[in-house]
Amino acid sequence: SDVMAQLGNAVFPLSPSFHESKLSNVSRFLPNFVSSPSEREAYVSHVPTPESRFLVIKWPSASRCGDTEAGASEDTSPTDAASLRNHYTCLGECIKQRLTERPDCVPVVVISSPSVLLEAANQLMSSILKGTHTQLLDAFRSHVYQFIVDLGLYVPPEPTHISTKADTSNRETRARSAASRFITKTKADSSSHQTQFNLDESILECLTKLDVLSYYQEIVQLAEGLALTRSIVPSMTGVMTARLEATFISNTELITTQIVTRFLREQCQVQPIFIDARELLQAEKPLGQQSETVHYLYASCAVNDNAKLQHKLIQVLNQEKQSTLSPVQSQHDRTRSDLSEDMDNMTIREAEEHEEVDRHEPGSPLNRFLFFVTQAQTAADRQGDTVLLGSGGSDMSAAYIAAALSAFRMELWTNSSLGFFTSDPTQIPSARLILHTDYNEAQELVTMYSNDAVFHPRCLDPLRERNTPLHIFAIAYKDVAGTVIRSSASKATVRPVDSKSTGQVKAIYSKRGTTVLSMESVGMWQQVGFLAEVFSAFKRHGLSVDLVSTSETNVTVTLDSPEHITGTRRQRSPLQQLLHDLEGLCTVDVIQPCVCVSLIGNGLRNIFHELTPSLNILSGQEIYLVSQSASGLNLTFVVKEQESTDLVPLLYESIFNGKEHKWAPEDFGRTFQQLSLTETNNKTVTVPEPAVEPVTVPWWENKRSQLLDLVSTEHSPLYVYDSESIQKALDSLKAVTAVDKLFFAIKANPHKSILKLVHEAGLGFECVSQDELELILELFPDLIHLQPFVDSRLLFTPNFADIREYEFAFRQGVMVTVDNLNLLEVHPEVFRNKSILLRFDSGVGLGHHDKVRTGGYNSKFGISI
Repeated sequence: SDVMAQLGNAVFPLSPSFHESKLSNVSRFLPNFVSSPSEREAYVSHVPTPESRFLVIKWPSASRCGDTEAGASEDTSPTDAASLRNHYTCLGECIKQRLTERPDCVPVVVISSPSVLLEAANQLMSSILKGTHTQLLDAFRSHVYQFIVDLGLYVPPEPTHISTKADTSNRETRARSAASRFITKTKADSSSHQTQFNLDESILECLTKLDVLSYYQEIVQLAEGLALTRSIVPSMTGVMTARLEATFISNTELITTQIVTRFLREQCQVQPIFIDARELLQAEKPLGQQSETVHYLYASCAVNDNAKLQHKLIQVLNQEKQSTLSPVQSQHDRTRSDLSEDMDNMTIREAEEHEEVDRHEPGSPLNRFLFFVTQAQTAADRQGDTVLLGSGGSDMSAAYIAAALSAFRMELWTNSSLGFFTSDPTQIPSARLILHTDYNEAQELVTMYSNDAVFHPRCLDPLRERNTPLHIFAIAYKDVAGTVIRSSASKATVRPVDSKSTGQVKAIYSKRGTTVLSMESVGMWQQVGFLAEVFSAFKRHGLSVDLVSTSETNVTVTLDSPEHITGTRRQRSPLQQLLHDLEGLCTVDVIQPCVCVSLIGNGLRNIFHELTPSLNILSGQEIYLVSQSASGLNLTFVVKEQESTDLVPLLYESIFNGKEHKWAPEDFGRTFQQLSLTETNNKTVTVPEPAVEPVTVPWWENKRSQLLDLVSTEHSPLYVYDSESIQKALDSLKAVTAVDKLFFAIKANPHKSILKLVHEAGLGFECVSQDELELILELFPDLIHLQPFVDSRLLFTPNFADIREYEFAFRQGVMVTVDNLNLLEVHPEVFRNKSILLRFDSGVGLGHHDKVRTGGYNSKFGISI
């Protein structure tokens, strides 16, 4: 304890650089027996480091920019351009808000390129291999040009046939018209324009002004070089393609980031500082340890705390803050060589001194809103070559940077999604926004979102390793806090999973399009290597297994990639090829289409007893696979798709809207319905508070004195019915317009006063015996001999009743229900030429309890189909 006290006194005054040089700084305080590096590390690892100042923000790609199609009208509405500008204006407002809330914060923004630019770059790569890249180079350039024009950063020269005295409000229309003309322009008709200026020169001027010409020229040079290589040495094309594709995409991201940086600086009154992502991130594995394609297009980075990088960024920020230049003139954008040289020449002590200067004092120029901007998807390998981070590269860039900078938070902004809901909002509009969850739950949730995932599942790994919280926001709801993902230990309401913790269902989701393979073989029993041989066949044909369940002689798996299921006339699908390979190993039964219904939440295995009533809903379903992870995070059932239509809503209603469920306000937010009522056009969002259910006072409390009077004059105990409450219930039922006829079940309550209220309300009566029929006919003679299926209000639904009761019902003109074929086979004369109702059992029983479930295998009601 004395040693730790000395350590605390020694290290807390130090700057965040302490964790880089902590061993040398504190070694003089350690006792003699703490001599080895590992022992020193064990001591100092207990000492907390100061909180980071870095905030990493991943900004989404614009939903629309530069996507005017060939042949489109030149009179394009400026609304799209206004929406694009608003998209990035929101980023400027976000930066101002974050720096106002915490002035010492250092935001680092990762900008994602618009999908139209990335698609154009990919099409360009494909066209090079086909020798048709010239026109697509023009198309790519035109998309970049229109992106700049739409942001209002460049207005083309005015054609001479347009009066120079024209209203300046037409500048945007002229700019977009010029861009649209260029998109539809081909090399063949480039000289046929009626305008008196050269569009190529206009675009050249535009790209030069925005400092992106060099990136575009590199793309042109690489495209021409690859095309030449293809024509001379075709065998080299495959090796070069991956490397050049990385450069193409990287340059596209750089172009976007430079343009957005200029927009933020000129039109949002903020001061972005560009920094190349290749100086922030380095690929983990060298080229020799993996294929060229994986190395250049699917790289991964080490999740390390880069202290020198952190201090260098602080130093650059300090230099910018002390600059006396105006925001437009000041451009401390850092190239790769600049940053590397500065980092190599800087010592830890120098970084600490610079950081001390940065501690903001009254009067410092914080109104300039300084922050860093970098491009997405990109990193560098150990040789300095450009590599991409693969699928979900934008999310991965932000996560890796957050890890390298030990960010105190990462914000992931989307266009419209606030994060996770307790179920699919398109199926259940009452699903609530999940406000807090941990990394493990989030990993399960994001994989259930399939193609509509909020973020790429891989980006959670770097954040989990560095314990960096992830906050999700949406531009459409910019004033609404979305889901927050953090470690379970950092929030008391999200408990770590152990044998004593209390579990909680956080969400219920279904995943359609699932294929089930049931592989049966006695030969697998105690046979070594059987599963290895089976799953090697899956790998051979590129089929990914989702869920697995095994027994002594059966292995059942699910596949969730529908594109691999169907083949063509000429070529068998991967699934068909797999089945052919498995013929010699086992008998395979293919079941499709199926749906996976999953309950997600920490500690599910600890609350199975609480879930039992809800899981009774599955009774009568044919379940092909059950999977419960050892982590207790996921409980999944696989059933036939056509039988699952109402399964998720019923489970949701039972689990989340049941009387036992309590919504924790710290974990769950507003419903999707409530959020949908907000304005989504990037305006200030005002979200209505959740509706408060009115407190209903039981009728017996309002009529307490009358009840006490009854007790004094009548024998107690008494059954007392309130006619006003019954009348309200009848009125609410009659308000349901989707139902043609309503019947009151006599067995529910045969009290004559209640039956009279039902009769006066115009409802019919459902009877299950002759005695009940006679009671109704005695009370209400007007119901006798009404025409069945026309105006009759009597329904006879017996079960295993005497045939004479059926005969009585027919004589009274009552609608009769038959629920078993035996009646028709044994007594055909009773039913001949009679109109009847048939009751069928679909084989699926639904309901909250066994006693009210009137369908399924165990049901005695209905003709089984």
